[in-house]
Amino acid sequence: MKQFIKIILFFFLAGIAVSCTEIIHLDINSSDPQLVVEAQIGEGEPAVINLTKSVNLDDEDDFPIVSGAIITLSDASGNTENLEEIIPGKYVSISMRGRAGETYHIDIEVEDKSVTASCDCPDRVNFDSMKVVNSVYPGGGDIPLYSGQSKAFYEITVAYQDPPEIDNFYRFEIYVNNSLYASSIYNDERYNGLSNENTIIIYNDSIKTGDKITVEMQCISKEVYNYFNSMENSGMSSGNSSSPSNPYTNLVGTDLGYFSAYTVQRKDYIKP
Repeated sequence: MKQFIKIILFFFLAGIAVSCTEIIHLDINSSDPQLVVEAQIGEGEPAVINLTKSVNLDDEDDFPIVSGAIITLSDASGNTENLEEIIPGKYVSISMRGRAGETYHIDIEVEDKSVTASCDCPDRVNFDSMKVVNSVYPGGGDIPLYSGQSKAFYEITVAYQDPPEIDNFYRFEIYVNNSLYASSIYNDERYNGLSNENTIIIYNDSIKTGDKITVEMQCISKEVYNYFNSMENSGMSSGNSSSPSNPYTNLVGTDLGYFSAYTVQRKDYIKP
């Protein structure tokens, strides 16, 4: 995420930033750090908000944390809670947990800035199954293509039944030994109401017997999907984007970051 923010700033320096609803013209120079908000609340889990400041493109990936913020979390059912700063820059809810079908709102007051955001937590779509194929190259196979080649590719196929009634948006996060390794997003534009199988391929030559790969399925809102999709279109996930665009955000008051309320289901694979 931190490297993503540096790339985001590169495109902002070109002169134009795009929000969810309007074009914002920014005048950012090397001495103008921006507030970065990474806010999320998962189903059955507390809200977690990380606040940092952006750095110059040629600086190290050491994003200054933002401490001392006053953050209020509320939902459409009338519940409200002030988040606690458990470590510098990291704020969590103690009593409130995410619920499918609920709408959440955050208010952030820090230094001279006020940031707000709202997000609907979608209904859950069942994570039916997961299959992991470990091979020496994508597509399967145990015969090395060259001497010393290891089985370092993992093809992770996830299956779920998309409901036909509404548009659905998904994010799959891949964890290796509880550390986030990769992620992928999908929508049901072409597969509405159908049984879906999506395959995510990762390469990791350090995974050994007994190590764990965890796949987390999230049902996310359209706005959050647009955020991550715009990150990919901006060349965030690969360096070969021919026509990069600026990222979206569902935040009001800052242009870097997002607020996501989502359902959570997880499946584990232990390497034999």
